[in-house]
Amino acid sequence: MPSAQQSSRSDAASKAATGQGTLPEAVADPVIELRHQAVESAQQIARTGIETAAHRIRTASDEIARAFGMSGEEGERLNRQARQNAEALARCGALLTEAAQDGARNLFDLGLRQTQRNLDGLNRLAEAKSLQEFTTILSDLVREAAQQMVQDGRTLAEASLRAADEAGKTLSRMPRLPAA
Repeated sequence: MPSAQQSSRSDAASKAATGQGTLPEAVADPVIELRHQAVESAQQIARTGIETAAHRIRTASDEIARAFGMSGEEGERLNRQARQNAEALARCGALLTEAAQDGARNLFDLGLRQTQRNLDGLNRLAEAKSLQEFTTILSDLVREAAQQMVQDGRTLAEASLRAADEAGKTLSRMPRLPAA
C-alpha cells in the first residue's frame, strides 16, 4: 500500500503531466480582463484630468494677461508661451501617467509569472525522491527566484528610466521665453 507521501507525489506528477499544475485559465483570464478594464479606466481618468488642468492653465493665463493689461504683441507672446508650457506639462503628465500604468501592468504580469514559477517549483519539490534531492531542488528554486527578482527589478527600472527620459525630452523641446 503506497504511503501518503508517495500518493501526494504521484498526484503532483499526474497534475504536472496533464497541465493541471499550471495557473488555471478560468482564474487567470477574468483577472487579466479586469486588469485591462482598470487600466483603461485609469488612462481615461488621467487624460481627462490632464486636459482639465491644461484648460484651466490656459484660462488663468488669459485672465492674468487681461488683469495686468498685457495686450498687443507682447501680451500675445507671453500668453502663447504660457499655453505652450501648459501643453508641455500636460504631455509630460500623460507620458508619466502612461508609464505608471505600464509599470502597474508589468508588476501584475510579473506577479502572475512568479505565481506560475512557484507552482512549478512546488511540483518539482513534490517529485523529489529523497531529502538530498529535495534540498537541492529547493536551493535551485531560491537561486532562480533571486535571479528573477534581479532581472524583474532591472526591467522595471529600465522602463521607468525610458519614461523619465521621454518626459524630459518633451520639456526640453519647449522654446524658452526670451528675456524681456
